[in-house]
Amino acid sequence: MGLKHLIYATVAVALLASCAGSTDYTSLVDTRIGTESCFVLSYGNTYPATGRPFGMNLWSPQTGAHGDGWKYTYQSDEIRAFSQAHQCSPWTRDYAALALFPETGELEVLSAQRGAKFSHEDETAQPQYYSVKFRNGIRTEMSPTERGNHLRFTYPDGNPAYLIIDGGHCESEMYIDPEGLKVKGCMDIGWHRHKGSMCWFVLTFDKPVKSFGAWHDPNIPALVRYKTPDMLAAALGDKPDLASAEMMPGADAVKEFNSGIYIEFEPGTTVQVKVASSFISAEQAEQNYQSELASHSSFEQTLEEGTKAWNDALGRIEVEGGTDEQLRTFYACLYHANLFPRMFHEYDAEGEPHHFDPNTREVYPGYGFNDIGYWDAFRSQFPLYNLIYPVTPGSSQYAIGSPLFRKATISLENGNTFTIVAENNSEANVYIQSATLNGEPFERSWIDHSELMAGGELHFVMGPEPNKERCTAKDAAPFSLS
Repeated sequence: MGLKHLIYATVAVALLASCAGSTDYTSLVDTRIGTESCFVLSYGNTYPATGRPFGMNLWSPQTGAHGDGWKYTYQSDEIRAFSQAHQCSPWTRDYAALALFPETGELEVLSAQRGAKFSHEDETAQPQYYSVKFRNGIRTEMSPTERGNHLRFTYPDGNPAYLIIDGGHCESEMYIDPEGLKVKGCMDIGWHRHKGSMCWFVLTFDKPVKSFGAWHDPNIPALVRYKTPDMLAAALGDKPDLASAEMMPGADAVKEFNSGIYIEFEPGTTVQVKVASSFISAEQAEQNYQSELASHSSFEQTLEEGTKAWNDALGRIEVEGGTDEQLRTFYACLYHANLFPRMFHEYDAEGEPHHFDPNTREVYPGYGFNDIGYWDAFRSQFPLYNLIYPVTPGSSQYAIGSPLFRKATISLENGNTFTIVAENNSEANVYIQSATLNGEPFERSWIDHSELMAGGELHFVMGPEPNKERCTAKDAAPFSLS
């Protein structure tokens, strides 16, 4: 890349969508990077979010029980759910975490007790696609849309095949129409000061139902005081000896705290499940389903659209000349910068955007965005959004550091292209010897936002020693150092 600060700055241009190239940038991204974390020690505090760029909902495998901020930890060997996710930090935890879990053999519905062993060798984690094969033979695949998810569960022969639909640790209600192959429901968002705000969902499946029922967890009132699974495990053990779920075979509805629906399919079945949700209304959830998933007859169709969306976003910055590790690290960072802030608006039947405000609990016309971790973002990600939004957080200057890649090409939202070239760049040649901007001598250690947006080429010549005669004038230093 060209500039250390600009590396972070240019990340923001991935908000834009249009990529003329054919490179599959998604193959360079492993969404599990940063997941080997825990409450005691962080190596990133991320989770393998699968979705669309800035999608309203993300989806993730879940190794922890409901309510655990560290929803997926790489060191775990057991998955408990595949859940809708909005969490931008483990310290805030999640909300509206609708969870799905396929099971074979004995039916166990409680998140604190269920789980399936897996190996990372049987796992694929990319921005638009997640897949894992459990040791019990079940394969799960998912490829989300902006407000929904398309999943495919492949069950092994010979044992019962179940799908658990779990509303999480909150008030929820669900209704199943086994003949219509549909489940509808809603759940309390779960934010402390936003309690009472709802998330509605619509879920369909494409194979006939063998049996169904509802369930309720009677243990929750005694467990809500435990904020993390570590605290719960310390008190009750990793798989605590809790009371069994209250099972209601044949029930087509349930309305309880921490409850859900279970569905049984024929053994060996491959089931496509499509789900969409809304923070506005049940009708809007159906609208989101119709506009994003209803016409998708195959999983591959949804996956193809997701792959294109991510390649459009990641392809806005094309870097050259780095090692494979550097390329993978760069595009993994670029992927993370495309997750937040999330869209919080939805489109009505006329295609007009409107959004729910959890503070006033009212629906307003127009676009809305939500959820971003503010820790240090003011000096990294937020200033970088200047490349696409006509705003500035105090200065229009980008400080120049040492180039990382030999060449970076940035496709800007106004149609212009800005290229950064680092001639002779290497691990030894980390110092700028001279620079030109569009062929003219460039004697500053910063570049202005307007110069970037005008397009052109910033050309560096690199060397092994600093050029102490360069950028010595007072105005050569960026505003942050002057």
